[in-house]
Amino acid sequence: MEVIAACAPVVQDVVVTGHDREEVGLLVFPNPAGCRALCGEGLEEAPLAELIGRPEVRDRLREGLAAHNAANRANSRRIARALLLADPPSIQTGEITDKGYVNQRAVLDRRAALVKRLYDDLHEGLILPA
Repeated sequence: MEVIAACAPVVQDVVVTGHDREEVGLLVFPNPAGCRALCGEGLEEAPLAELIGRPEVRDRLREGLAAHNAANRANSRRIARALLLADPPSIQTGEITDKGYVNQRAVLDRRAALVKRLYDDLHEGLILPA
């Protein structure tokens, strides 16, 4: 997906949200190695939850989303909001298929509360493109 490339090295995978909503959003599974590299030395052992709160990671995601949106002007392709997830997709709950792909429907079902949070009023953790 082109948004993953635009947000490199922060993003490993995304699940598109916003079905039956006015805006497209993303649940973002971060790339731990990419986040660590972006943050520099001293955070090699930091947990992912700490890394995704770092300004370097959040700013890079915001910049990538802005670049993606600049190249995709149609509302159906523009990303209005994103949420970085510290919890990777789970094989045990069916979020990862046998072939290693993210099962979008399973992620949306299992993480329905996060999708709701993504579209509720602004909150800490929400990324809005520049």
